[in-house]
Amino acid sequence: MLIPPSLQQAKENIKSKILPPKILLNNDQNNIPFTNEFKYLGSVIHITLQEDKEIKKRIKHAWSTIGITKHFLTNKDIDLRSKTLLYMTGPLNALLWGCVSWNLSKRNIDQLNVFHHSAIRWILGIKMTQVKEERIKNATIRKQFNNIQEVSFYIKRHTWTYIGKIIRASESLLPRQLTGAWMQCPRKIGHPQKSCRNLFVATLKEIIPENVDDQGKFKDFFALAKNETLWEDKLREHEEKIIGSNQENSNIKKSNKNDENDDENSIFS
Repeated sequence: MLIPPSLQQAKENIKSKILPPKILLNNDQNNIPFTNEFKYLGSVIHITLQEDKEIKKRIKHAWSTIGITKHFLTNKDIDLRSKTLLYMTGPLNALLWGCVSWNLSKRNIDQLNVFHHSAIRWILGIKMTQVKEERIKNATIRKQFNNIQEVSFYIKRHTWTYIGKIIRASESLLPRQLTGAWMQCPRKIGHPQKSCRNLFVATLKEIIPENVDDQGKFKDFFALAKNETLWEDKLREHEEKIIGSNQENSNIKKSNKNDENDDENSIFS
């Protein structure tokens, strides 16, 4: 039976890695096998259409890239700015390769950030014991590493750039055509399956909230995306705002901490 009798049975089959029997052709001389996952253009496509397998693979590849460049990243004679640029060019790009087509869950984002902060701590030579004893926050670690941002910051940048390129591309190109494609058929029962469209709409709403609604309609941003200069300016303004806000929050926390220390000193003086 190719189709499981129930959704519960289908989930159990996936968990147990049970595959349907092969389809036999030409008097059993040839066959078409089934698989729960396969690689396409370097990305892992899973039967559940979730990104767990792909994220695991990207993290592994990013650690491999760090291993290749470890002699540079751990060299004390090389300045921190050069190390930051190399990390962003190599491991971080390896981590986020193909991220514009992901449908990320909160767990996926957390996994990416765990790698991100672990890699930065390793480059800076900060041990986990030191993190626990001194209660070092992730924001503090990122600030020490030339004020690098969280992973979601760079996913947003990649996605925004990709949307602009697709909108400005020729209408004969398949990615351009698929951007506005839809299927005229009844929706399945249950919550809709997430796709890269969710990532596109979330990115648009965050950078130009005054222009985009929950549907992310073309008319809301199409004209803006056609103008490459204005499109890039919007991204730069948003990123400057995010970095400035993070810096301001960091200064406030630092000021509050200094006030607490002053209060403690006055008590024991």
